[in-house]
Amino acid sequence: MRIRPNSVLQNTIIHEIVHALRWHDEDRTDPVTASCGNSNDPDDRNLEEAATVAEVVIRLNPYVRVEYAGYYTKSEAAETTDDAYEMMDEDRELFVGNSTEGAPGLKGKDALRSLSKNFDKSNIGELKDKTEKTAKEHGKELRKRGRDK
Repeated sequence: MRIRPNSVLQNTIIHEIVHALRWHDEDRTDPVTASCGNSNDPDDRNLEEAATVAEVVIRLNPYVRVEYAGYYTKSEAAETTDDAYEMMDEDRELFVGNSTEGAPGLKGKDALRSLSKNFDKSNIGELKDKTEKTAKEHGKELRKRGRDK
């Protein structure tokens, strides 16, 4: 599927496709890569959104600065929209090794390995959207408990 670069639509479609991948891919067992399902728990929802955003940043191919920084704008560290974009670029660098516009993203198992390995170091992992805990704190708790899909 090809959508015009720099499109809010592009980012939104990829975001929703990643939610579907997280839900349907039974090989995903790490709480950071697997869906939180239909849970109404705010911590589960927060982790679901943060991890989905991270996976979108990883998979964007080619990497483009989208018109809306989404959940990055909800971060306590993002005082401005520019801060949110900078955080997104930093996460892209962390997960993929590049944040150059036009650079390729990761696919398949490489994308999931990077997400699992680096989520706890990411800016988006600090998301607290209507929660007391960050997404990465909740992910660590779920990993500790051995929860899988």
